Amino acid sequence: MDAAGNSYVTGFTFSTDFPVVNAFQSASAGASDGFLLKISSGDVVITAPVYDDILEGITRAAMIELCRAEGFTVETRSIDRSELYIADEIFLCGTGVQVSPVIEIDHRQVGSGKVGPIARAIASRYFDAVRGRLPEYRHWLTPINDA
Repeated sequence: MDAAGNSYVTGFTFSTDFPVVNAFQSASAGASDGFLLKISSGDVVITAPVYDDILEGITRAAMIELCRAEGFTVETRSIDRSELYIADEIFLCGTGVQVSPVIEIDHRQVGSGKVGPIARAIASRYFDAVRGRLPEYRHWLTPINDA
């Protein structure tokens, strides 16, 4: 952790001003899925295909659904490491990490070096959805009845 309170793990820096479970739990990008946002390219959200050895998870499917609902084109294709360096925004998602914006990769700032507005908006919608505040996503929830 640096003086600004950011956590560095395996080339990624996670912003600590964002509601993530714990930067240490977010450490393994292998337990989460990455989303790359290219705002300058027409609001395209890029995610790797499952055959690129990523986790084909429920949270990934939720992010794709949320991004499309917010009007983004979701492109599924292999992502070259060099694309990470020029991305406008990047975030990881997964059951444990939920939604974790990445503000630095390999000591290179991502976008403005702060949590971007799109990642923040998608995360906010995600947290509202999983907490039952958005009726259009109630199908994601499983009611638990008192015994």
